[in-house]
Amino acid sequence: MELQPYDGKALVDPAKLAEQHFSLVGELKRALAQGQAHFLSAGKYLNDIKDNKTYSAEDSSQDVTFAEFCSRPDIPLPGSTDDSRVRMAYTLINVYKTFKVKFNVPDSELVQIGWTKLDLLAKEFVKNPTANLADLMSKGKELTVKDLALELKSPDSMADRMNCQHEIEIIHRCKKCKTITQRL
Repeated sequence: MELQPYDGKALVDPAKLAEQHFSLVGELKRALAQGQAHFLSAGKYLNDIKDNKTYSAEDSSQDVTFAEFCSRPDIPLPGSTDDSRVRMAYTLINVYKTFKVKFNVPDSELVQIGWTKLDLLAKEFVKNPTANLADLMSKGKELTVKDLALELKSPDSMADRMNCQHEIEIIHRCKKCKTITQRL
């Protein structure tokens, strides 16, 4: 199917626009799933490098640490600082060890969730080792990162919060001094 640009002004056949949109969304999901699968593989390799201390073979004249290895400019770990790159390495390792080593979850399920939410879920298993894997995986697939973080942080479930009869409180802030006041 040839893609037609949409300028927001031209009259477009809604069926063709919808077909184009769903085709693009499908391709986007496939591309993102491939990226997530690569992050899972990266977690495995990082885990093997760390556990086997293969990084120590990089320079025989000095002791090389795992953190120094992660800071190499030719290792494209996400992060703008050396510390953030090391944290990313440990995040990927934790996701790999939790979901591939401990639970042996198929990649096809993991890529639907993405490493960011998988990191939140892996941390939940550290806090609550008896947590229900199927329940958490379902939440990972259905919730946004923000909602998942809120769900894991709150003692009340998302359903309880959605059914709440909210009591709204209006807060006012001074534009000059930024002091928050409450109007009754």
